Formats: sequence, C-alpha cells, structure tokens
Amino acid sequence: MEDDDEVVAYGMVKLFAEAIMVLDLDRPLRNKADAFKLLIEAAIAKSRDLHMEQLVGFVENRDFANILRKHYGFVNCSGEALVLNL
Repeated sequence: MEDDDEVVAYGMVKLFAEAIMVLDLDRPLRNKADAFKLLIEAAIAKSRDLHMEQLVGFVENRDFANILRKHYGFVNCSGEALVLNL
C-alpha cells in the first residue's frame, strides 16, 4: 500500500512445509525412535526436493523439541505461532 508515493505497508502469502507426525506413545522407545527418524528424514528430504526454504514443526512436547534442535538443527521461531482456520 502506498500513500503520497511512500510505502506504508507490504504483505504477501508464503507457502511453507509443515512436518506432521503422530507417534504411538505406548510403543517401546526403540520403535518410536526408529519410526521418528524415518519420518523426520523423509520430511526434510521432501521439503528440500520441493525447494522449500524452511520446514516448520509445531511441537507440544519440550523433550521432543529438544531432540529436533539437537539432532536436526531446528531453531526457535521468533514471535508467536498463530493459525487461522479457513
């Protein structure tokens, strides 16, 4: 938007990849770890194949978030994550 030939605001819609994973928490730890490793590596590879700039994960479990940071290079997002259901 411009006013008197000066930019007042700029906006855009950006597509991004979101990793959605659901694990059976009743399974043995080794099974969960193996399944998760396959899922996250597939999500990363597919996101790269699609030339996505980022892979986003909305994580509810702090321990799980720490695994993503430590082993896969995820970082915290700035701001607060919000969603609008259309």
